[in-house]
Amino acid sequence: MPSFSRKEVMILTRCSSSRLAYLEKVRLIVPERINTRDPRFTWEQMIAIRIIKVLRKEHPTSIVRAIIELICDKGLSQVYQGQQIAVLENQAFWVSSNWSNFGEAFRQTLRSVGKHPQKAGTYRFFIAPPLRDTMLTIWDEARHSPLINYTSFVAKTQRAFKE
Repeated sequence: MPSFSRKEVMILTRCSSSRLAYLEKVRLIVPERINTRDPRFTWEQMIAIRIIKVLRKEHPTSIVRAIIELICDKGLSQVYQGQQIAVLENQAFWVSSNWSNFGEAFRQTLRSVGKHPQKAGTYRFFIAPPLRDTMLTIWDEARHSPLINYTSFVAKTQRAFKE
C-alpha cells in the first residue's frame, strides 16, 4: 500500500507537524510507523487530514470524527463511484451522486440515531463538501510544490486507486 511521509503530508494538507501529532494523540488519524520517528500516512488519511482542516472551523468534532471514520474504515471506492457523504447527527453515510439511495440511507441512519435520541424531533443534517474536490486540491498542491516529487506522487496515488 502506498504511503506518504510526514513532510509530504504537511506540504500537501497545509497542516503543521504539531497538528499531525495532535490528530494522532486523539486517535483521529493514526499513521503506520516503520520506526518511532517515521510515521507513514495513507492516501485516505491524507484526504481525511485535509477534510479535518476544512471542517473543524464550522462543525463539532463528533461530525468531523464520523466523516473521518467513514473514509478511513470504508475507503474511497465510493468517491470514485461519484458518491458523497451526508451526516445525520453523528452518523455519516454515503449518498449516490444522483441521490437515488438517499431515502433508504437516511431511514437506516435515522433508525440508528433514533435509538439514542438527544433531542426529540430535532436532528442536525449536513452534506460534506465533495471529497473529489479535496482530492483535486491535494493534487494541485503536489503539482505546484517544488518540494514534492510529482512523478512519485502520481505513482503513489495511482496505486492507491487500484487497491
